[in-house]
Amino acid sequence: MADTAPDYRSTVFLPETDFPMRAGLPQREPDWLARWERIGMAVIAVTVAKVFLIDASGLTGLTRVFSFLGLGLSLAG
Repeated sequence: MADTAPDYRSTVFLPETDFPMRAGLPQREPDWLARWERIGMAVIAVTVAKVFLIDASGLTGLTRVFSFLGLGLSLAG
């Protein structure tokens, strides 16, 4: 008995047509990626602003220092 997997490549091919079957997705993908990157950066900016303006207002001394260090390390990835 052969240990090869079934070949389903021919079942997922799009038929040949005169019009684009995928609604131009390959051409629009860079725009979508740029949009999601801008949204992600905005979410990070709002989160950091919230931490500095709201959450850190109740912290003092070393607690504030270590919380900012932790935030910086988590944002650095």
